[in-house]
Amino acid sequence: MATVHVTIRNWDKFNPKRDQNSYTWLRLSNDILTDPDLFGLTAAQKFAWVGILCLASKKNTATVELDTEWLAATTQIKPEQVDTLLFFLEKKRIVSVDEVPATIGGRALSRTSTSTTPTNETYERDERDERDERDVRTNERDVTLSNSASESDPRDAKVPLEKIWNENCGTLATVRTLSSSRKRHATARWRENPDEAYWIAVVQRIAASKFCRGEGTTGWRATFDWLLKPDTHARVLEGKYDDREKPANDDWAKHLIETHGKAS
Repeated sequence: MATVHVTIRNWDKFNPKRDQNSYTWLRLSNDILTDPDLFGLTAAQKFAWVGILCLASKKNTATVELDTEWLAATTQIKPEQVDTLLFFLEKKRIVSVDEVPATIGGRALSRTSTSTTPTNETYERDERDERDERDVRTNERDVTLSNSASESDPRDAKVPLEKIWNENCGTLATVRTLSSSRKRHATARWRENPDEAYWIAVVQRIAASKFCRGEGTTGWRATFDWLLKPDTHARVLEGKYDDREKPANDDWAKHLIETHGKAS
């Protein structure tokens, strides 16, 4: 990781007063060293977690843009320990982590706000609800799928999902590296639907969505990691993120082909 958006799920637990624009302190339980939710973290990683809370407190927001290399240097831990910390906190549903999209001249690619998309607020609220409702057992299921199958499993991807994403994601950020976590989730998703045409359709439909392209009021953009979440592909094909201004009486598959070109 380099720069990511970290959202603290239960921010009110740490925020002193919601009606204040700024505060110089935050709430922190005196059992942080023995907190069962943080069991398994080193003392340095717990200190880094406090650092993330301090950043959120300074900005008076649950979501902060975090430079993981800066956090590693500030807390004097290895960058991979920061990655492990964020993965741990996300698995425990303490935070959610999203990549920051690529920028040019300090401006996000294709991040243009528009008032012509009537369903943005609904989509954004649904996205937050999805994150809150996701059960930790889903991650455990992915690990089981990955560890129980042999390397020669016939369901393994012949065409890597990151390749399908990069070739069909349009203006969205492409994948440059694959962490072990990404590989595990990509393998799990492929084994659920080992069909190249299926995943091409999913990614093209994401690329066709104004909301997924970052044209909502908050500028949220779909990422490869979001695609790898267990229910994303089904929700996409069910039309949850489609624009309302679709062509009347259209065949959506035909519309995708006309807009993005026929998948090879």
